[in-house]
Amino acid sequence: YGSDKLKKIDKNSSQFISEIFLSKILCKSREWIISHYDFEVKDRNILEKFYSFIERRLKREPLEYIIGKKEFFSCEIKLTEDVLIPRAETEILVEKAVEIIKKDNLKKIIDIGTGSGAIAKAIKNEIPEVKVVATDISYKALKVAKKNFYNLDILVVCCDLLESIKGKFDMIISNPPYIKSLDLNKLPKEVKDFEPKIALDGGIDGLKFYRKIISQGKEILSYGGYILFEIGYISHVNKIKEIFLKNGFYSFEVVNDYSNFPRVVLAKKI
Repeated sequence: YGSDKLKKIDKNSSQFISEIFLSKILCKSREWIISHYDFEVKDRNILEKFYSFIERRLKREPLEYIIGKKEFFSCEIKLTEDVLIPRAETEILVEKAVEIIKKDNLKKIIDIGTGSGAIAKAIKNEIPEVKVVATDISYKALKVAKKNFYNLDILVVCCDLLESIKGKFDMIISNPPYIKSLDLNKLPKEVKDFEPKIALDGGIDGLKFYRKIISQGKEILSYGGYILFEIGYISHVNKIKEIFLKNGFYSFEVVNDYSNFPRVVLAKKI
């Protein structure tokens, strides 16, 4: 039933998504669902919940919000519509951060606009000894992040970027809102209708938060500290480089994703 319904919008993955939904509702693994193909679901409550999941997906609600989670960098990340869904591309940002933290033996990092907390959690899981602070302006987002930080020593601060932050850090990391305001309506329905606009809108040119974070960040970074960003436009690379240079950063670097698209930019404080 689910597969036939979802073929309207998920032609190549309707069976997979239906299995994921049933797996979630029955609290069984997808492998169990597949290996017990003759198991008959008779409980009306289970059936109604399954049908509701199908209807939500038909309205283009993202799968991750419906099941309430997403795997990111080998971590399970709990999700609600108050936070952005972590993308596979953002794992490139985490990989680079982990590489630098280990290489330079960095001690203290801060994740700006943490959202679900996926970046902070992934780094803490990889390097338990590093001190991690996670900030967000959204109290609702931080409630989600705190659930994802369960049993992890990560300090959570509700503030606008770095406004309430004191002390020095060795690394600032962020996946800031970078979609140009006029491009928001061009996004897929799953994104523009369901994901929080506050986590997407980067202002007129998409660079609003890069400017602010670099300007504020230079005051709290230790000498030789790093700022790492995810980016979404090729045209942003040189513009962000200029912002870094104007604020006393050097060793500018660009990291491409697996599609050879510029995905991460970083620089070091002089």
